[in-house]
Amino acid sequence: GQEALSVRAAIADITLVILNLVINASDALPDGQGTIKVILDKFTTANNQEPVVGKISSGRSYARIAVNDTGTGIAPDVLPRVFESFFTTKGSRGTGAGLAMVAAIVKRIGGAIFVESEVGVGTSMQVIFPTIEDATPETEGSETADLRGKTIMILDDQPEVGEVVA
Repeated sequence: GQEALSVRAAIADITLVILNLVINASDALPDGQGTIKVILDKFTTANNQEPVVGKISSGRSYARIAVNDTGTGIAPDVLPRVFESFFTTKGSRGTGAGLAMVAAIVKRIGGAIFVESEVGVGTSMQVIFPTIEDATPETEGSETADLRGKTIMILDDQPEVGEVVA
């Protein structure tokens, strides 16, 4: 069976992270065509890549939420800014709040975000959180979140986003 990975975080925060990453990936798909894959698993450091947000500690165990898309990709000069508040590449369609919110949640929980992107090919955003045995006990207002068997309601003004997330 699959190993249970629990993190110390509010379920609402984890839901917001997943939802914002998927909406962002959906917006990157040209004409809404392409694929988005959401992967929940244990994080292993495959290379010495530095996170765009947060820090990781060697020897710690992390849970990973990866959202991979076959969208337009992010230009290397833009990539460092995508988690800034009010920075958007979507013109009048975007507020720049979604990824900034993801970054704030991830930092508060003690996690990190890795991004790999190639223009015209797609983007992989990997959010990692320390597992429960490594989470700092002083995290306020937190609860253990094991999302197996739970129902998550998805609301968006674009039906396609709900279909992709589901």
